[in-house]
Amino acid sequence: MKESLSKMRGAVSSLFLIGLFVVAAAPVWAGSLDQRINALEDELAQLKADQQDVKKEQMELKQDALAAKAAMPKFSYRKGSGLRINAADKSWGLRIRARWHYRLMFWDEDAIASEDFSQGEIRLRRLRQRFNYFWNNGFYELDIENTQGNDRGIEVQHGEFRVHFEKMNPYLPQLVIGPRVSTFFNKHDTNWSSSTGGLFDRSMFQDGAGIGAGSQNNAIGLFWSRIKIGSGRMRFQAIYSNQGLTNLADQDRPETDKKALHLAFHIEPFRKSKNKWLKGIDLGIGLQLDRIHPGESGRSFFRVRTTERTRLRLIELSSDLDPTSTRTYVTPGFGWKIGPYWLRTSLAWNRGDLETTEDVKGRMFKIVHELFIWSPKGFLTGTTSRPGSLMFFTGFERDDYDAGNNGLRNCGPGGSSCESAYAYNFNIGAWYFIQRRLRVGFEFSRYTVNKIGRGASSLEGVNSGDTDVNFNSFDLGITFDF
Repeated sequence: MKESLSKMRGAVSSLFLIGLFVVAAAPVWAGSLDQRINALEDELAQLKADQQDVKKEQMELKQDALAAKAAMPKFSYRKGSGLRINAADKSWGLRIRARWHYRLMFWDEDAIASEDFSQGEIRLRRLRQRFNYFWNNGFYELDIENTQGNDRGIEVQHGEFRVHFEKMNPYLPQLVIGPRVSTFFNKHDTNWSSSTGGLFDRSMFQDGAGIGAGSQNNAIGLFWSRIKIGSGRMRFQAIYSNQGLTNLADQDRPETDKKALHLAFHIEPFRKSKNKWLKGIDLGIGLQLDRIHPGESGRSFFRVRTTERTRLRLIELSSDLDPTSTRTYVTPGFGWKIGPYWLRTSLAWNRGDLETTEDVKGRMFKIVHELFIWSPKGFLTGTTSRPGSLMFFTGFERDDYDAGNNGLRNCGPGGSSCESAYAYNFNIGAWYFIQRRLRVGFEFSRYTVNKIGRGASSLEGVNSGDTDVNFNSFDLGITFDF
């Protein structure tokens, strides 16, 4: 019994000691746990603060990235219209374009001697690069177009500096000045669209008269474009220039009395009309006055020539003109477009007003029909910008010249001169539009001339009197505008 009580007292003592230890150690454990909790809370707060800092940095980086993206130049490309690069704030811009036109040419062997006119010639018609640089929100513009020259050299096709006053008021003009200023005459002759129009080339009459869209040298002028008039719009151009400048020295110091005045007007009177029969009507007129200066071949103003410009000229003066002579070229045009059909007509008069001899008088008439006969949308549909469109075209041109006692070169029996001559040609062909401003096609041309100028020795039956001479040509073509 005593032994059992002794054991119980020992156990109670042990428990008491353990309790005292626990009671004594409890505050220590409690303090350690609070410290750990506080440390964890502090660490969590720091992590949250770091997270906010990271989010703030991320927002700042995102804002910087968006600002940098907004400040980057914007790039855009449209087939046929070129590449555009514009500053975000419109302080400057750049437009880059290119033209690439090739032809494969065949001549009538029965009418043209094969030793003078080879068959299957692959001919480069156009290879041009064009750059438009804008600044001050497009108010100022520098336009430079280069073309492939002789011996693979580079020549300036257009060189213009423009001030766009129309941005201040739509009825104010552009001021244009430069070494090669572009012009328009009428939409259906001189400014025949070589990228979208049917015929492979401009009229023989206009081409032979030395009139071109970029022929104004060292020029200054005013150009009103897209002026609203009622339900239509119009444009007008007035340019004063030096002509006959053939090299850089002439551009720098143009010692010539040859000046030119150019005026042109074009109107689309019913452009916004809802009447489909009137909406597609347009008409215009171009006028150029030239002075022939000493040292220049006056005959270069009065001739009719084919695409074989140097080898085959259907009508040409027999001699140069008086250096004090003047030339007047007038060309009105009329067009009517409805649905897939486009009628294009033009007239032209080219007159040399001479002081010492009889005047030279030339006249031209041209009519062209263009019809889209097919596209993926069906028959009698299609446009120049719709892939798969097929255009059929025909054209007729008649040219006449009266030279009086000046004489027309090499057109009488035995190669003598004559006073008058005529030439005309008929064209038929088609274009298939692979994509916008990329197309392939063909053109057949039938020429008739009752006389002949340069190249007569290459034609059968020439210089045997007043008998008409007929010959043909066949061209394959591909055009691409970047």
